[in-house]
Amino acid sequence: MRLTANRRRWRANVVAALGLIVLVASSCSRTDGDEEDIFDRGVYCEAMHTSEASVDAEAMEQGDMGAYATTIETYKHLAELAPQELSYEWQVIAGGVQRMVREAAGQEAATDEETAEFRTAYQTVYSDYMESCLESPSPRE
Repeated sequence: MRLTANRRRWRANVVAALGLIVLVASSCSRTDGDEEDIFDRGVYCEAMHTSEASVDAEAMEQGDMGAYATTIETYKHLAELAPQELSYEWQVIAGGVQRMVREAAGQEAATDEETAEFRTAYQTVYSDYMESCLESPSPRE
């Protein structure tokens, strides 16, 4: 099935964003802050780090439906673990991957609004990640 220019652009945007999320996730480190921080941020950042192995952007680009399914489940899991303020963004990102699957099957194409929402969600998650998960752990005493 040939993809229209709009579908190719949407697919390229999602695959590129997924690749960047994986790249950032591979750099995530667990903080050694107070107990609340370890529960909220530490568990989330650790899940981000371990999710790297579950996301195979190359396989998705090649049309591997199993890779899409694994990625969707990974992002739904991250939505559950994410701080409340990021849960919606992870749901939007998982929805973007689901949209790619539907488009590959010749179903509905993403609207410009959906593409913009996906980009905004990705930017929000990325910014939070850079600020919260990539902070240097506090020195051990």
